[in-house]
Amino acid sequence: MVFGAEAMTTDVELSFIRVAEGCGVVRDAPLPAKYRDKAYDSRYDFETIFYDVYRSGNHTVLQGPPLFNFRKHVEATDFYAGLVRRGGFLIERPAGAEYWLKGDMAEVRIDSALAAATARVQPDLSHLLQNRRVLFTLSRNNDVQWILDWVQFHVRMHGADAVLLYDNASTSYGSRDLEAELSRAFPELTVCVVDWPFKFGPRVWRRRAADGGEERISSKFCQAGALQHARFRFLRKARSVLNCDVDELVLASEAGGSVFRAAERSLLGVVHFRGRWIHEVGVERGGRALRHADSVHYDPSDTVGCPQKWAAVPWRCPRAMTWSAHRVKGLDNRLTRSRRFTYGHFSEITTNWKYGRTGRKTAANSSGYEADKVLIGAMRAAGLRGACLPPA
Repeated sequence: MVFGAEAMTTDVELSFIRVAEGCGVVRDAPLPAKYRDKAYDSRYDFETIFYDVYRSGNHTVLQGPPLFNFRKHVEATDFYAGLVRRGGFLIERPAGAEYWLKGDMAEVRIDSALAAATARVQPDLSHLLQNRRVLFTLSRNNDVQWILDWVQFHVRMHGADAVLLYDNASTSYGSRDLEAELSRAFPELTVCVVDWPFKFGPRVWRRRAADGGEERISSKFCQAGALQHARFRFLRKARSVLNCDVDELVLASEAGGSVFRAAERSLLGVVHFRGRWIHEVGVERGGRALRHADSVHYDPSDTVGCPQKWAAVPWRCPRAMTWSAHRVKGLDNRLTRSRRFTYGHFSEITTNWKYGRTGRKTAANSSGYEADKVLIGAMRAAGLRGACLPPA
């Protein structure tokens, strides 16, 4: 079966298109074959042509990973001829691509050497999050309590009033169950959990280049695809959006500061901010499951920290800009970087799905670590519970 429409929470469906089994064509990989192994091949998305076909304002959008060698096959179809006649266009991004076709269509037919499929055009769902301050993430198998604490913190400390979570094929629970739990815990919030059943991608390949610099090749498209999909199908009318992961809590340097409000009031509609690692140091949980508030310590000698995250006003981001995990590309960072916000990146809040990073610090291996007083105060104000929040 090449084309599928998967039923999802909040009555959301994806019209995805994959290459036909046995067609003999797969997506080219950015990493040369001599450097690839079985782990790379098992994680790389060789087959997805389009993640979804959907309406976005006055356009029909076919969105997927980078086309690479697929492009010549797609552009040999009647679909592409019609797209050209109707003034459509292609946007190619570092980790994805979209065909934008003017006008309202009920379905799109792709008939090529890759596949023969008819995809139903899914509706624009931007009305669901209109005028909302939306907390966004892509998640897989994160503990439900971690997700609840993450939402609670950003609701109480920043004024989030909606959650848009893309679930990347979790096996610990179903997306409907997760959405129901979030809606029960936060009845005042607009909650939408979207199944995103695509391969996340291999780890970034790195090696030392001949000039002494670092050569990097990324083959990860899933997260970038989720960001662009959320942006154009769900978030066009949102008041603002915060992109951060479940293991990250955003902190303001001043009391009552909202990162959403900062983005809304900013010159270019975007704020970027950096973070630092937060560790669990010498606490005893007595067998209780880990939570964010069991970790409050950081290493002041760590001058590298964590890559930046961001908040943005969607309608102020031109379509040619690209939302990525760590920045809104197309803007000068000097004009959007904010020192009013930072984030704590919790080393223990992980399932180690990408790499093993847990390792509870003891008194012996945490010399010089300090408690983050701003973080402690913010978690206490947000009502989080854990071993590191003694009574005020």
